[in-house]
Amino acid sequence: MTNSIIARRLSGIDADGKLFELPQADLRGRTKPILVLGDAGMGKTTLLEEIGQEAGYKFVHARRLIRSPDPSKLLGDATTFVIDALDELAVQAEGDAVDAVLASLEKAGFPNFILSCRVADWRSATSTQAVADSYGNDPLELFLEPISRDEARTLLSSDIGDSRAENVLTHFEEKGLEGLFGNPQTLKLIRAVAGDGWRAD
Repeated sequence: MTNSIIARRLSGIDADGKLFELPQADLRGRTKPILVLGDAGMGKTTLLEEIGQEAGYKFVHARRLIRSPDPSKLLGDATTFVIDALDELAVQAEGDAVDAVLASLEKAGFPNFILSCRVADWRSATSTQAVADSYGNDPLELFLEPISRDEARTLLSSDIGDSRAENVLTHFEEKGLEGLFGNPQTLKLIRAVAGDGWRAD
């Protein structure tokens, strides 16, 4: 699939327990710690890489951050770390990964940060409290929303054309599998199936 850029949407729960949505662009310029949670293949890394290209932001894998003897050098002139793949850290006990990242952030002088993790590996209560204890306020916990049907069609159309993209999506919907194309990684598999040998059986 070609590298078409789709601006993502994120959702969270506010202090009153109400659901809210944020566009990807609204992640920038915030001083509160931000946690981006999502299932495997939802595009967390792609999202963070895009943010990390902006001025003032530094993309880094969690593993590299905690192994660095001087995290401030990794940050350089940036003011915000964009830390990917907390869930890929090998740890012995619950909370160790968050503690390791926070220890590295402390060495760097507690810069702003955006951190991604798989939903299944995030321990909301204890991990959120650990961040709050270090930074003095609760982090903004956000969930990466699935891509929409229109976005899926845009991505597929760039490779297989509008008509075929529509046929593919309709086929999956008729099979009750429309939830599959909300995941970018799964959509890549659908694109592969939709190649020359695909038939709507």
